[in-house]
Amino acid sequence: MQLPSPVPHPRPALQTPAYPAAPAPRLGGTFRAHRPWPTLEIGGERVELAWHGPNHSPDNIYIHFPDHDTLMFIDVVNAGWIPIYNLNLSDDVIGYTGAPAIALDYPWTHLISGHLGRVATREDVAVHRRHRSQLTRGAGLGQPGTDFPALRR
Repeated sequence: MQLPSPVPHPRPALQTPAYPAAPAPRLGGTFRAHRPWPTLEIGGERVELAWHGPNHSPDNIYIHFPDHDTLMFIDVVNAGWIPIYNLNLSDDVIGYTGAPAIALDYPWTHLISGHLGRVATREDVAVHRRHRSQLTRGAGLGQPGTDFPALRR
């Protein structure tokens, strides 16, 4: 089943299980979705780029700096804040919901998460996930009989 894009986007939708006919993004020659891109070396520093599917936006990627114990992943976790309305204006709510678990799969101590001016921690990601879980439970109270976690699968 092919679903329409929830939010119009000027670029073509990225290939996901929900959008199998969409073109996959390209970096140089060949790119396989959901697999890390090659590690870059810039000025002697290693930088690992990966796209694990759409979340906040269709093109939001994970940028890992292994030599600095740091992950850069923007606009999903808001360190010290709750998401603004509409889950940070996310294009893909299911991807947005699953993205913090993917971020936690990386080895890091420092998370550069975006606009809020402080470096996030793994605990910040845990707080974000708890908040999102509470929203899901609260929505379930307002919509009895709806299995919201099943909608994420």
